[in-house]
Amino acid sequence: MRQIPFVTETQAKIARQMEEKLLILPEEAGILFVSVSVQPHLNSGPRYAVWVGCERKLDLGTARVLVEHFLKDLIPSGATLKVYARKGVIKNKLTQD
Repeated sequence: MRQIPFVTETQAKIARQMEEKLLILPEEAGILFVSVSVQPHLNSGPRYAVWVGCERKLDLGTARVLVEHFLKDLIPSGATLKVYARKGVIKNKLTQD
């Protein structure tokens, strides 16, 4: 029978900790929203996928480096981190411009 990878409670807890840590970044960091998910693998450590929405003035490469640096102490041994950054606008800011 084929094995199916699954997310452990510890991995899910780490993903929540990553989200919480990014959400406390000051507004000046330019992060609008955060989402972290765990992608389990049978033959290697888990992969944490981090999605961040950034203000348009923030370079996407800078956003990725910021997230990687800020989360480096939470990444378990054998796990990988993949950061996806997209530019966005806060909806109520659209009406203010």
